[in-house]
Amino acid sequence: GQVPSLAIGEVNGIAQITSRGLGNDNFAPGSDPSVGLNVDGVVVSQPGAQLGAFFDLERVEVVRGPQGTLYGRNTTGGAINLVTSRPTADFGGYGRVSYGNYNALTVEGAISGPIGGDTVLARLAFKTEDRDGFGKNIRTGDDIDDANRRAVRGSLLLLPSERLEIFLSGEYTSEHDANYQIKYLEDTFPNNPALQPPGELAGSFFASKPRDLNTDIDPRNDRHTYSMTGIVTLEANEWLTFKSISGYRRYKSVGVRDFDGTAAALSASMIPVKTDQYTQELQVAIETDAINAVVGAYYYKENLVSDIRIGSNPYGPTNTLVISQAGTVDTESIAGFANVTYNITEQLGLNVGGRWSWERREGVSNLMRSGTLFPFQTAGSVRDFAPRVGIEFKPNPDMLLYASYSEGLKSGVIASGSLSPILRPERVKAYEAGIKSTLFNRMLRANLSLYRYDIKDLQVSRTLPGVTAGSFVSVFENAANARAQGVELELVWQPSWNFQISSVTGYSDATFTRFLTVDPLDGPTGQLEDQAGNRLVQTPEWSSTLNVEYKADVGPGTLTANAQAQYQSRVFFTPFGDNRTSQKPVTRFDLGMRSDPKGQDWF
Repeated sequence: GQVPSLAIGEVNGIAQITSRGLGNDNFAPGSDPSVGLNVDGVVVSQPGAQLGAFFDLERVEVVRGPQGTLYGRNTTGGAINLVTSRPTADFGGYGRVSYGNYNALTVEGAISGPIGGDTVLARLAFKTEDRDGFGKNIRTGDDIDDANRRAVRGSLLLLPSERLEIFLSGEYTSEHDANYQIKYLEDTFPNNPALQPPGELAGSFFASKPRDLNTDIDPRNDRHTYSMTGIVTLEANEWLTFKSISGYRRYKSVGVRDFDGTAAALSASMIPVKTDQYTQELQVAIETDAINAVVGAYYYKENLVSDIRIGSNPYGPTNTLVISQAGTVDTESIAGFANVTYNITEQLGLNVGGRWSWERREGVSNLMRSGTLFPFQTAGSVRDFAPRVGIEFKPNPDMLLYASYSEGLKSGVIASGSLSPILRPERVKAYEAGIKSTLFNRMLRANLSLYRYDIKDLQVSRTLPGVTAGSFVSVFENAANARAQGVELELVWQPSWNFQISSVTGYSDATFTRFLTVDPLDGPTGQLEDQAGNRLVQTPEWSSTLNVEYKADVGPGTLTANAQAQYQSRVFFTPFGDNRTSQKPVTRFDLGMRSDPKGQDWF
């Protein structure tokens, strides 16, 4: 189903996941998102690696608001957990093929079954995506913004006894295409010759079509991720369960882009990034008639190496290297957490939790500009306790009232290779209340929630005028405070087994309460202004989805028809409330049909 106030997108191949106004607007290596994404309980820390695991999924779990108590570090905005499909005791599989314009071809499939009696089960899944380019580089004649993606996942489920389960999985994803080049639509200051783009000053020009390029090099996007996960679950008895979740992930990418956007050989960049991430989590779960509790410990370690190389041609020996922004960031974190729900009566429950965490980051930068080296080091650590308290009341079996207060922290980050010191942690205080109900003999399910977040030391990107007239620099810092508050309504009406109407609607008032900065679009004479009242980036005021589904028995199976409409109000991509850097309101319609044969062996 749809989730209100949640947006998943990407910019330059970097995942942008935003929930209730909190997300990530910085794409430098070393930055962390505010909404955590996990695969089988293991965090995917780098936003550039987060979108490759969306295939062969059993379900997607979404929780909103600060989730440090159970979902780990840096989840001030919420968390998403992708639960992959498990190996099955019966032999089976599936295949899906999708085709669209630009010769877009997506193929996904899986095969699953026992390979060692009833105690060893296996599964192999894959996904491929290919697409012609949305545009061309008119200088080289090559396609750009195409797609060439591959993903494969293998898993084993070992069942040595009724109480012991061991799940092992390995995953590999890759991308190799000419994607994620920044497009130049028009001159920012057309009436000011002193601020004319460098490429035009050099006698070149931008492509006339917005999807095309006119650059001396083609863009390049190469990415590879390797991951391994191990989950061991032991049921000691009916009320006590032990679990271990171990994870390793490596991410490697190289991106090449032409900065000046023209055929003039002025400024092109190559950005290699490599990370190694290790996580270990231990949980003890207790479940009785009166108490549901989870107590655990968590360890995280990541080593990141990156560089931003800017020159005239990063592909070949003619390159004149102007800037090299090399850096490393090492992160280590330890945490202990507990979450307890106590059923005071059959109708009244109390939820109390907390997470104590310690984290340290160390960054080493070697910035070289025009042959001069500027070495820089920064480091910092933070200790924090984030509490959560909530209360639930069931006036009857079909209705639940709840209210909660929680706090969250996103640790101070280091932009790899920069000369900026480590940031202060971003802190959130969250208040939420709501009702969950099933009405009219369970034909209607209605959920309503109200929330408010008070955000301090929001980590944001600021774009400031540079030393040279018309130039600019981007910095990442604790520049803002903000507030996000809103209402979310979820409705599902199912009058019969074969007909269902569902809708989700979210209203969000997410704005800066303090943010002093200069709008670079004001030019070199721009003044420092407070952006208080402007909307947070990637956060529409209104979002809504309406879905209608009808099922019918046809032959030996079931035929399902589906129609969906989605609406999203204007979204701003910068903090300045400028329509030029926004997306106007969008409405999208989808139609689909699915056939599910019953009791049919296809092979």
